[in-house]
Amino acid sequence: MRLLPTSVIIGFLPFFLQTGQCAKCTNITISNADDAAQVRENCKTIKGWLTFDKDLNETINLNGVETIDGDLVYESEDWEGEGEVDEPYPTGRTPFNIHSSTLKTIKGELAFGRFIGLAELRFPNLTRIENSLYLYRMHYLKLLDITKLTHLGSLTLEAKHLTTLRHETFKGFTGTALYGGGLQFWSAKVKSLDSWFNYPLKRYHVSEFGITERAPASVDLSTYNLPNLKNITIGWAKTDIVRIAGDGVSVKFGASQTTSMEIDLVVLRGNVTVLERGPNLKELKVGGIIAKSNFGEELDLSAFDKVSNLTIDGNNGLQKIRLSPKAVDWEDMNLDIRHNVNLTLTSEYRDSENKTDKYWYWPEGDILSISIRGTPFADDFFTSFLQDRNSSNASKVLDHFGISPFWAEEENATDFDCTPFDALHNRSVLPKDYSCGSYKSSASSTQVYWSFVTIALLTSVIRFL
Repeated sequence: MRLLPTSVIIGFLPFFLQTGQCAKCTNITISNADDAAQVRENCKTIKGWLTFDKDLNETINLNGVETIDGDLVYESEDWEGEGEVDEPYPTGRTPFNIHSSTLKTIKGELAFGRFIGLAELRFPNLTRIENSLYLYRMHYLKLLDITKLTHLGSLTLEAKHLTTLRHETFKGFTGTALYGGGLQFWSAKVKSLDSWFNYPLKRYHVSEFGITERAPASVDLSTYNLPNLKNITIGWAKTDIVRIAGDGVSVKFGASQTTSMEIDLVVLRGNVTVLERGPNLKELKVGGIIAKSNFGEELDLSAFDKVSNLTIDGNNGLQKIRLSPKAVDWEDMNLDIRHNVNLTLTSEYRDSENKTDKYWYWPEGDILSISIRGTPFADDFFTSFLQDRNSSNASKVLDHFGISPFWAEEENATDFDCTPFDALHNRSVLPKDYSCGSYKSSASSTQVYWSFVTIALLTSVIRFL
C-alpha cells in the first residue's frame, strides 16, 4: 500500500502507527486484503483519495470506513475495448469484490474505469456522492449494490454484464457536475431502472446548448445497449430533456408519487411502442416532441395534454399517429411533419367513411407554423382546420405555412387541392410566408382519360349507326 501525504513529513514513518496519526488515513492505495484490514481498523474517515493497485486480484473489505473526503477512484491503463453488449463474460482475470456496509458519504467522486476482475461492488448504505458516479467499461461487473444512494452529482454507467442493480430511490442532484448533472446508462443487462426516476424531483437547467435535440439530456436512455430493459417509468415532476431510443420500448410518464409533469423536450428514436400515463398523473405538459428515425408502425401521443412543438421527421416505418383530443386547445404550436413516406394522412379519422376513431385534432386557436412535406396527405386531413378558419374572426397561422404532399406509391395517391388554402392566404388567415403544392394523381388523370375515350368511342358508334 502506498501513502502520498499532503504535507511534508520529516523522516520515514510506517504507514500505520498504534497512536493515531492523520497521515495514515490520507491518500491511500490498497494493494491487497491486508492493506484493507489496516484501513478498516484505523480509518473511519479517509482524507484525500482512496485507490487500488493495478494488480489487485482479491476481495477487499472496507467495513469501518464511513466517509471518504476525496475521491474513490481507479482507472486501468488496459484498453479492454468498448465491446458489444452480447459478448460473453470475460475470463482473463479471477473475479473479486469490493464492499463496505459502513460507507455513507463520498465527498468527491466514485470513478472506476476498466477495473479488470471487479465483479461485485457493494456499498449498500452509501447515501451521497458529492460529485459523479462514473463506472465505464466495467466489463466484469455483475452486481452493483448502492441501495441507499439518494443524491449524486451525475451518473454514467457502462457495465455490459451488470444484471443486478440494487437501489431504492434517487432524490436529487448535488449541483456539482457539468450542466447540473444527468443520468446516462450506456450499457447494462438490468431489467429495471425505475428507482432512478420514480421520485418527483424537479430537475431543470439550461446548458450552453439550449434546449435542442443534441443538447445534454437529464434523462438519456438507449435500450440498444440495455437489452433487458423493456419498460421505463419516468416520474420526475420537471426536467429539461428526456431522450429515449430503442426497439420495443414502453415508456410511462408519472410514477406513483407524481401528479403533474413538465418536460421541455422529449426525443424519441427507434421503436417506442407505448407512451402512457401513470395512474396518479393529472397533467403532462411538454415543450416539444421530436420523433425521429422511428421504424415502429404507430406513434400514439394521446398521453400528452399540452405540446408546443411537434416534429415528426424521417420515420420510414411510421404508418399511424394519434393526438390527444386536448390538442384542440393547444396554443401557438409549431408543427413540422416531413419525410415520413408511409405515414398516410388522408383523413382525421381512421374510418373516414363513417367518421369514427378520430386520431388527429387541429388546434382551434392561433398556430405559429405548419410545415408538412415529404409525407402523403389528402384534402380530408384538413377538414376541421379549414372549418375553424372560415369565419370572419378566424384564428390564424402566424409565421409560416408550407405544405406539399408526397406519395411514394402512385397507385395509392389521392388528389390534393390548394384552392381553399389560397383563399385563406388571400384573407391573411395564413401568413406571408406561404406555399402550397397541389397534387393530381395519375389515377385521376387516367380516369379522366378513360372517360374521354369512352365518350369518343360512343360518338364513333353513333355515327357508324
